[in-house]
Amino acid sequence: MVYTTKVTMKNPVKRVALLYPYFGERFPPYFHLWLLSASENKKIDFHLFTNIENSGLFFHPENVSFHQMSLAEFKKSAQDVVGFECSLERPYKICDYRPLFGLIFKDLLNGYDYWGYGDLDVILGDLYPFLEPGLEAKVGLLYGRGHLSVFRNDGRINNLILGNHERLKSVLTNHNNCSFDESDDGLSALVKQFDSNYGHFEDIADIAPEHSRLVNSGRENGFCRQVYIWDAGTLKWLFIKGNRIITKEIAYIHLQKRKMKVACDGAWSSSFWIVSNKFCPPKRKINVSTVKRYSHRNPFFWIHFRYLYVKCYILHLLAERKRRKTNSK
Repeated sequence: MVYTTKVTMKNPVKRVALLYPYFGERFPPYFHLWLLSASENKKIDFHLFTNIENSGLFFHPENVSFHQMSLAEFKKSAQDVVGFECSLERPYKICDYRPLFGLIFKDLLNGYDYWGYGDLDVILGDLYPFLEPGLEAKVGLLYGRGHLSVFRNDGRINNLILGNHERLKSVLTNHNNCSFDESDDGLSALVKQFDSNYGHFEDIADIAPEHSRLVNSGRENGFCRQVYIWDAGTLKWLFIKGNRIITKEIAYIHLQKRKMKVACDGAWSSSFWIVSNKFCPPKRKINVSTVKRYSHRNPFFWIHFRYLYVKCYILHLLAERKRRKTNSK
């Protein structure tokens, strides 16, 4: 038997804008699946600011806008807001600038009730019904994580981050990433001190990168054998409990630092499974043995995981050495 938790939406739409500055040579490997999942969230507007040419994308959803912008232009916009010279040598550093998005993109946000930011290594479900209770209650903050934070669009909240000028300056002049978007003195933390907040974290899947099979970290039943099904805009979490499959609709899945294969073509893009290491076509039968088969452990994964982090550490050291040489000249 399959047990299902279903989310329904009742109230009028509150306009929400989610902002995604992204710079580099190309979009992430499964960007087209993120784009597909965003396209089904028609009550939310998505704005991407990028230097990447998007004419090669397989489709352009009406609710997703691409704004041509360079990393240097983004940096200048941030400096105009804070009033001092910032460090922004690598695109990943933009995470530290997220608390300023309400000010950097102030003109674009006119008319929106809420604005927010998120990651592109996610697949979205039907997000709006999960946000709706907080939107209707007019809370200051929804969820408040790096992979999704949504703020009420008003001057008091948007300017909170400017209150601690010294801390802000120490972060934005540091060339390293300080995870300011998730820190104890970032915007989410400040809003929680002065305003109400909302977000049930059991409604999202935050997949632990250190496990070869999917592990929904910090959630009840998070270590159970599990798969995820995206179907025409709805995302479902299927996990085995005892000898039963439990199904729950969730807001999104975050696949941090996980290398995923894409076995995707237009013939089945309206539905796909998210399993341990890939996106694959939907299966005809959904039973315990099927979920077990697609949630197996990979004995070579730990080697890959350690290699990935050693590689990142070495690249960081090399970048640091290059920066010091440049500054010493």
